[in-house]
Amino acid sequence: MGTKGRQITARGPLPPSANVLYKKDRFGKHKLSDKAKAWKKHFHAEFMQNTDPATLTQFNEIGLLDRFEVSVTVHMNLVNKHYPEKAKEPLKRVDADNRGKFAQDTLCELLGLDDKLVFSSTQEKIHETEDEHVVITIRDTERWFGLPVTVLQGLVQRAIATCTRHFIGDDL
Repeated sequence: MGTKGRQITARGPLPPSANVLYKKDRFGKHKLSDKAKAWKKHFHAEFMQNTDPATLTQFNEIGLLDRFEVSVTVHMNLVNKHYPEKAKEPLKRVDADNRGKFAQDTLCELLGLDDKLVFSSTQEKIHETEDEHVVITIRDTERWFGLPVTVLQGLVQRAIATCTRHFIGDDL
């Protein structure tokens, strides 16, 4: 158990606003919009181009007892350029939280990392006018975040059963 020291950082373009991430299909179900799909495709290509394959292999085997923490930094224009002449507030109303979560989900998906293993997530936004982008870091954590002993025992039992099937087979 404990940390394996895995960490990965990805930088990508600013994700679309939550207002355009999803659209309803003809049955009324929410689906990713074309703009969101294009962003994910671009992020994936940029990530694969700029990431050392050896770094990616750290996440090939994610165990039942692994826990991760994520930090997201959204770099975007936060200042209302029309303040005070036409705007009442100096800061824009920006959708940094949803943009950061979409970027986090996209990176987790690329790594095959299930959200249930992310126990801590922090997010910040930084004013940036020239190069709007997002930075996501995912790393191991040793913290158990108050999980009850019965849950931990269940995870250990599942890990033992998985190892047993892997090394001995299903014949037991």
